[in-house]
Amino acid sequence: MVICDFAEVFGILLRYAVSLKKDELYSKILYSYYEFNGKLDIAAEYTANKVRNRKKVLEREGRQFYSETENYTVLYDDLNDRVIPHISDKFGMCDEIRQLIISDGMNESDRDTLLSNYPKAEDEITDFLTKVIIFSLNRPTKAGAESPSMSERINIPTISSCKYFCGREKKLKAFSEMLEAEDKIFIYGVGGIGKSEFVKKFIKDNKSDFTNILFITYADSLKNTIAGINFKGDKSDEILENLYTQHMNYLRVMQNDTLIVIDNFDIVPEDDENFDDIMELNCKIIFTTRSHIGEDYAVFEMPNIERQYLFEIAEKLKVTDVDRETLDRIFAALYDHTLACELILRLLKKSAFTADELLDKILNEHVGLDVSDKIRKDISATYYEHIHQLFRLFALTDEQKNIMRLLSLIPVNGIRDEYFMQLSNIKNMNVINELDEIGLVQYSEHIICVHPLIGEAAAADFAPDMDNCCSFMEKLIDEFQHHLYTKMNVMRQATILEIADRIVEFTAKNDIERYFYFLINACPYAETFEDEHRMKSYISEMERYVDIVSDNLSKAVYFMCKAAFAKLFNENTVAAIKFTRTAQKLVPDILLGDKEYSQREISLYYNICNNLGAFYLDNHENFNAKKFLEKSQMICEKYKTPIYELPALVNSLGKLETAERGNSMEMIGLNGK
Repeated sequence: MVICDFAEVFGILLRYAVSLKKDELYSKILYSYYEFNGKLDIAAEYTANKVRNRKKVLEREGRQFYSETENYTVLYDDLNDRVIPHISDKFGMCDEIRQLIISDGMNESDRDTLLSNYPKAEDEITDFLTKVIIFSLNRPTKAGAESPSMSERINIPTISSCKYFCGREKKLKAFSEMLEAEDKIFIYGVGGIGKSEFVKKFIKDNKSDFTNILFITYADSLKNTIAGINFKGDKSDEILENLYTQHMNYLRVMQNDTLIVIDNFDIVPEDDENFDDIMELNCKIIFTTRSHIGEDYAVFEMPNIERQYLFEIAEKLKVTDVDRETLDRIFAALYDHTLACELILRLLKKSAFTADELLDKILNEHVGLDVSDKIRKDISATYYEHIHQLFRLFALTDEQKNIMRLLSLIPVNGIRDEYFMQLSNIKNMNVINELDEIGLVQYSEHIICVHPLIGEAAAADFAPDMDNCCSFMEKLIDEFQHHLYTKMNVMRQATILEIADRIVEFTAKNDIERYFYFLINACPYAETFEDEHRMKSYISEMERYVDIVSDNLSKAVYFMCKAAFAKLFNENTVAAIKFTRTAQKLVPDILLGDKEYSQREISLYYNICNNLGAFYLDNHENFNAKKFLEKSQMICEKYKTPIYELPALVNSLGKLETAERGNSMEMIGLNGK
């Protein structure tokens, strides 16, 4: 179904305005609006192809301009004087427009009103065209209906903008115009410059322009990010791949009256295998990123904030006892970096240092970063050094340092306070409230968040490792054991795995055995949700250390993880059998003799036998399948475990029985012949 929007009407006019240069038509139709606003140079950029393909559309203010009754004559005069004289076949043009109106699925009242103005004489053509264009400017810019309300299917998170946000009015206006013309935009800037808050402010100012606004944080991959959107109808036992597919199918219904923000997309697009899927969505999408995206995409570069607005932030933070000249020198020393300047303002309120002392430290004391510090490739080392330096000047207590160390491992989009208390063993939120007050933590509505740069500075300064995060990691390993699909487990899944990712990235590996044990628990948990990207990442990390790990049982689990990956994602049963047989050699055969075995040894050997039985069965090696499934049964008998409590074994035994019965029937058939 075609739709009577401006792109379609413009396309018809293009075919009939033969004496006009192709790219002149747009500016002639809307000449008075752009002249009135001093934007004729912008109108000239709206090439015919971009308008026709809906890559360029008139901004909201323009549509409102032509919706006002008194501006009907403005458009009429522009069309009559600048466009109609160039139309080669005026009634042929009107006939095409009439057919477009008839083909549109608009309501009868609108259709009848438009068709009632169809010209009977040449002097009525401009009136007909004027009314059609005004109508078309307010039609959806994609064929079909507008987006359905997301709130019916998705639990939309609240978007709160920073109460200290100042300035950037010109940038906000420029960005608004760019988003009118482009469906997908990357907001690029160094970390801590205010990209996320800029988008939140834009949303606050323009939320009435969109049917839906969805603000989400990039979580390791676009597949995880989209699968992790909180849909009301999601089943608790759905695997990641299915969630991603279902959620994408729903998002494909959305049109460009829907805005999706993907915050902290700090990679290059080519590194995410699902990037093209996202770019094909019809809705508008904003990415915030620290990465250099390149020239193939629409990029809105975010510069440092203007100095005058830093003084406004100082007023809002009630830093009133420092003279303007000293503040000016401090801001200059920090290169007007938004986050660094906010931190120094908070320091001026809370620390024992004077403004002159802090300025001296910024100018003359250097952190001395080394290769062990987690400096992102996508942020200037100078900015990072300032954040790192200011972070140290807060002179935190040991308790605050420990909390910041653990908070450096939480997801970028935060963690619920109750869950953090559970993992960290803290008894109350007093320290979190203190850190929130000095600006190192954001704590509201039961969510604790840490700015990525502050998290990285905390990781560098307080060096989380296998010893000082031991209890935290043990609690996380306990969480990894919840392999059953429960509502709570699925709800915590993204948080748990993102913490695991940050442990891999940020912690010092000073106890390889403990770290390896953490990985062999994280990988099966990722397998539960069929998270291919993370399984591959954890297996790759294990491969770095497997040769120096002394615990054979841990090595056995590593090979079982490789087997699971080979079977699940490569559909390679032969490789799965090979890896599992390697694991078998590392675990004692608990069916031999009467030696006492640990629960871990018993569980591992049972799982190896059960997995081998299933793998051989899938590979149509019934003899070997039966051998290992019988071993699984013998283990159950030896340790008095009812088989009906082990559904995987019951399922494999049933499949084996069916396979053997099929073979028997086949043999009977052959003998009968």
